[in-house]
Amino acid sequence: MPLPTPGSTRHSPIPIERLPDASKYKLLIVQCPDPLMWYAGKIGQTVPYLGHWPESFRSREDAGYINIVKFADAKIVKMVP
Repeated sequence: MPLPTPGSTRHSPIPIERLPDASKYKLLIVQCPDPLMWYAGKIGQTVPYLGHWPESFRSREDAGYINIVKFADAKIVKMVP
């Protein structure tokens, strides 16, 4: 279930004061129009959510590198225990 995004800013889909605890959430990849992005083959899958930068979500690639996920390409979802 995606988190609501009331009061989102131009850069961030959620206000800074409402950022979720990253350890309890993942990013669900919903689209990827750019075939060169590291998550292009992961549509419908979840990737780690590590927070966000002003222009994108922060995640970790399979190779272990921290990289971006565009706001338009993913939704924050709560992990099910």
